[in-house]
Amino acid sequence: MLQAAVSFVLLVGAGLLTSSLRHLESRSFGIQTQGRLVAWIDLSRNQYPFTRLEAFYRKLQQQLAQIPGVISSSFSSTAPMAGGIGTEPISIEGKPPVPHLEAGKWPRENRVSAHYFETVGTRLLRGRAFDERDTPGSQHVGVIDQAFADFFFPHEDPIGKHFGIQTEGHSHDYRIIGVVEDAQYDNPKYIQSPTFFLPLLQKERYEDTAEDLEQLDTAYVNSIELHVAGRPENFMEPLRTALAGLDPNLTVIRITSFDDQVSRNFDQERLIARLTTVYGLLALLLASVGLYGVASYTTARRTNEIGIRMALGADRGSVMTMMMRFAMAPVVFGLAIGIPLTLTAARIMSSQLYGVKVYDPLILLGAMVTLGVAALIAGLLPARRAASIDPMQALRTE
Repeated sequence: MLQAAVSFVLLVGAGLLTSSLRHLESRSFGIQTQGRLVAWIDLSRNQYPFTRLEAFYRKLQQQLAQIPGVISSSFSSTAPMAGGIGTEPISIEGKPPVPHLEAGKWPRENRVSAHYFETVGTRLLRGRAFDERDTPGSQHVGVIDQAFADFFFPHEDPIGKHFGIQTEGHSHDYRIIGVVEDAQYDNPKYIQSPTFFLPLLQKERYEDTAEDLEQLDTAYVNSIELHVAGRPENFMEPLRTALAGLDPNLTVIRITSFDDQVSRNFDQERLIARLTTVYGLLALLLASVGLYGVASYTTARRTNEIGIRMALGADRGSVMTMMMRFAMAPVVFGLAIGIPLTLTAARIMSSQLYGVKVYDPLILLGAMVTLGVAALIAGLLPARRAASIDPMQALRTE
């Protein structure tokens, strides 16, 4: 009974975690992964002072465009699904100060180059995206996601409105030129929007030195994104060669496809789901072996009784039914113990689940059927052996 109960708990847990993982992997992240790859670089502040960045980025864009098969390229402070995107308190021109928000609830900021959204596959919903017009000397602009628009501009069109860092006199710094769909940048279980995007080199002047330094730091890209015609793996070496040709001392940390980048976010969930499945199957195997052993032992102990029953007219079917009923009894009592334990365990692990109900009836039913079938198979062989006993031989058995 205890083996059946533990097996049921683990089978349901494996079902819930596997279903949660499937929902996580299949949800929309606001990006396209097909034919896309990202390179992580470490751009030295000493080698590339801010005054040299514009020329370097221009050469980098030209170098990437020369790689055969590249459809578009971009670079940014943070790539999608990579984590590490920072938050920034903001103010909206013409609106009262934004109420104090909890830590981590302020909009997230990402500095990106021209053609960023088309490269990563984030749809433009309204207005326009960044392009070559958005230089350090042009009007300072920003692009926001739909969550930003819904939160700060409910029931109004945000295009043409202004916002800035929450510092006195800076609510007019950036004019909103476009709205893009929400995209995921951190833990995929949680909504990480609202997010706003700024051109890499459009720098404001702040009296606060710390704010100035932070803004300067975000101008240095950490990732390069490519949209290519073909398998991303085939472009990893040409990308390394192009970067080495631009600067042999440029540190390339790693290059990976967007598919792998997204998959990395689920390593922990995938490991837990697989381990729970393995433990559940092992518990199921142990329960089946235990049921088989008990049923076989009972058959041997009741050989004389079975012989008497058959001598008095019991047929093979009734003998098999009697033995199967005995074999299935521990499973029934095990479920009576396991179901409350499972519901309690499911409530405890609810924070680890995404897109699946804690009391998912299909998963509970599937675990019951799996356990029942395993018990049926385990009890069937001893039951068939009991039904095939010769009554006369059984009566002579001591």
